[in-house]
Amino acid sequence: MRKAKSLEKDLQTLYDSESRMLMHLEGFVDTSVDCAPAGPWVELSTPVDSLRRLKVLAGRRLDSSENSSQIPRLLKKNIVENFRTNLNREILLKKNLVIKSGNRRLMGPAENISLFVQDGDLLVDYFGSAQSCNFKSTGSISVRGSAMFDTLRLYAAGMIALSGHVRAGWLETYSSDQQEVSGNVRFSGALLADGPVVLRQRALGEYPSALMSLNDSVEYAPRNISAPLLLPARDLASDGNSFLSGLEPFRWSLQ
Repeated sequence: MRKAKSLEKDLQTLYDSESRMLMHLEGFVDTSVDCAPAGPWVELSTPVDSLRRLKVLAGRRLDSSENSSQIPRLLKKNIVENFRTNLNREILLKKNLVIKSGNRRLMGPAENISLFVQDGDLLVDYFGSAQSCNFKSTGSISVRGSAMFDTLRLYAAGMIALSGHVRAGWLETYSSDQQEVSGNVRFSGALLADGPVVLRQRALGEYPSALMSLNDSVEYAPRNISAPLLLPARDLASDGNSFLSGLEPFRWSLQ
């Protein structure tokens, strides 16, 4: 009986937190909801109890009259820098991180791995599936093959290229050079670069996806995007707790 009451109380607390978040997203500002930049999107969070917080990623749909080049350059620069810093930290703080020097080639069945390649390029040619793969290189990164990744993170000083039949349920990539996605690659997530970001052939970005280039060079055909791209949540008001209309939540988590 005590366990049942405890579970009921826990569920009610979680429901109350979800309700506060949804009301905030509808424009009814709740000061218990915190907002912070999260790369090309915004992260909202609210306490569930003393130990846990409910977190949500949200963005705004790109309509037919808009494109990412209309985002003010200073805002775009801040977004890319925030995303780059967080992605770098996410990869380098992995407990299973391995550091290698020189060119590296990973082939065969996919495995959960975190790898930092210094003074060289990285080629990943996997098949099968993996839950989480995290790669950083001071050179270029090329991912091909037919692997399915639940989460794939790529950070490169050189070019990033994805090709073949790669699938990524959640993709986060940053290149200080350029990015190209081609073949039959399918993904959802964020691709940001200082140089061009290009989707070619039958590559498909699924909802939610964001593409951003500091030099305003983002190229894709309608067939390359299955749903409208999400623009950065530039609707954040100066107090960080108010929004204009149209902010759309797409990823919920309890931490």
